[in-house]
Amino acid sequence: MPLFRNQNKFGTLQRDLPPLKDAIDYQLTKAPSLYLFVERFREWVNWDKRVYLSFVRPADLLDFARSLGYPAARVFSEGRVYPIRLDQAVPASLFTTSADILFFAEKHRTAVERFDRRYHVHISSR
Repeated sequence: MPLFRNQNKFGTLQRDLPPLKDAIDYQLTKAPSLYLFVERFREWVNWDKRVYLSFVRPADLLDFARSLGYPAARVFSEGRVYPIRLDQAVPASLFTTSADILFFAEKHRTAVERFDRRYHVHISSR
């Protein structure tokens, strides 16, 4: 019995992750604070993301999101959540390690505010 679903997946630098790990990751996404804690100590590397990001600079990605009309985002880096406004300069230090970015539109404001309150994300100015 193979450990991986697809031994020869086209377009990826590593095989699919075992189904158990997929299931664990899915469950962790339901608890963002726990997900961030676990993500901080993981040793595996997402090689697809790493290769893709070696060609794309964070500033390019932020400029692209800004051009689509996104006003703000949350950056998940080193186990913490950082609020950023796309009309202001974003510290490059947020991207010295692997980071995830969640862009949101104005119509998501209520959900984002609820997320910020629940996970104690401090906003300097709204």
